[in-house]
Order: sequence, then structure tokens, then C-alpha cells
Amino acid sequence: MKGNASRQATLNQEMLTYFNDGTVTGKFSAALDRAVREVKNDAKKDVLKSAWKLSRV
Repeated sequence: MKGNASRQATLNQEMLTYFNDGTVTGKFSAALDRAVREVKNDAKKDVLKSAWKLSRV
């Protein structure tokens, strides 16, 4: 439990650093990178769906 609290405190500090000065570090960097890739992939899927629907009109 103590280890989980320490990891969470580290992630919280990394997030604060990012939001305060734009610096991305550590595990937050990896999590942010993953999230950005997922959003981009979802956006591509939505664009393709919209294009397909428009082509059917």
C-alpha cells in the first residue's frame, strides 16, 4: 500500500510539472503518449466513417 501511495505521489508530481511548465517526464510521459496515440487513432476512425457516410450520399 505504501508503494502505491508513493507511485501515485510521483505521478501526481509529474502531472503538476507538466501542467505548470509543459515538461513531460517519467511514467506520465508514457501515459500521455499512449493517450495521444489513442485519441489520434479514434479521430482517424471517425474521419474514415464520416468520409464513408458522405460517399454513400
